[in-house]
Amino acid sequence: MINKKSTMALCREIIKRGIKTNFTCSARFRPVSRELIQLMEQAGFNHVLFGLESGAQAIIDDMKKGITKDHIRYATSLFAESKIKTTAFLIVGLPGETQETVDETIDFVMEMQFNNYLYYDEIGVAMIYPGAEVYTIAKARSLEIPGYGLLDDDYWLTSGEVPHYECEHSYEQLLVWKEQIRDAISLNRINDPNLFLQQKKLLPSIIKYAFKFGMYEIANMVLKAMQEENMIPEIINSYFNGSEDERKQELYKIAKLLDVKLTRNFVDQMAIEDKKNFIEAYNEQISKDTEILERWESQRVEATDEYIPPAKKQKTENLLNIVGQ
Repeated sequence: MINKKSTMALCREIIKRGIKTNFTCSARFRPVSRELIQLMEQAGFNHVLFGLESGAQAIIDDMKKGITKDHIRYATSLFAESKIKTTAFLIVGLPGETQETVDETIDFVMEMQFNNYLYYDEIGVAMIYPGAEVYTIAKARSLEIPGYGLLDDDYWLTSGEVPHYECEHSYEQLLVWKEQIRDAISLNRINDPNLFLQQKKLLPSIIKYAFKFGMYEIANMVLKAMQEENMIPEIINSYFNGSEDERKQELYKIAKLLDVKLTRNFVDQMAIEDKKNFIEAYNEQISKDTEILERWESQRVEATDEYIPPAKKQKTENLLNIVGQ
């Protein structure tokens, strides 16, 4: 999904011919539109893979990806309206990576997960391939390959392994950052009490993802909790008869229920001193999450038919205000 017009033409042809199958494709975050995603869904696309690589704007710019965080926010909002699963691959250790860019990536990916959950387990460590921007940078910075010498075009004629990008940091440091990111965004880390605290604000989107894409372990856990609280009739009524806002409130109510259940499970297995520390950390996290969620909400890019750049959107709003006066 590189060329928007070609993708739309392909989808229309698939629909016209009545081809019934499922497709997975790679894509860019730009350009997308509501019409494009609707056509993809009708044509049978059920999984789209994006190469996000980093959530730090400076690194995105250095990799010459030609997108901003708002392009990604917009695409995320659009796909949240569809039944298409999205995956956004990450790579740690690209040129310019620092502890600050790692923290920025964690925050941005979690923001995207909150808006439209992205499942993570493993993430990549930057490797160097011919033709990639990181290869040009590695040669310019005279990366030395153990047992070979300075990286050059002839290296690819040898049987040597694909090298990691270690011009700025050691491979060991990159692995430390990799685990920091995984701790914050990987669903399988949520069973650790401390990592649960960091991820618990994502529970509404995790629950929605679980039911949408068949993560049965989580879905069954939620159903069991709802049955114990006799919430299922209320949820069914809201789903069929409630407004979008009412359904959203029910989702947050379910997430709070799951939050309480998981928290109790953790606390029940702790010694007294550990319980005190966990409860203190839990309350501190609530305060942090309130600020984080407010900031994420202020940065949200709503789903519209086409992407509207922030400057153009502000100019339009100013004109409307003038007309209104």
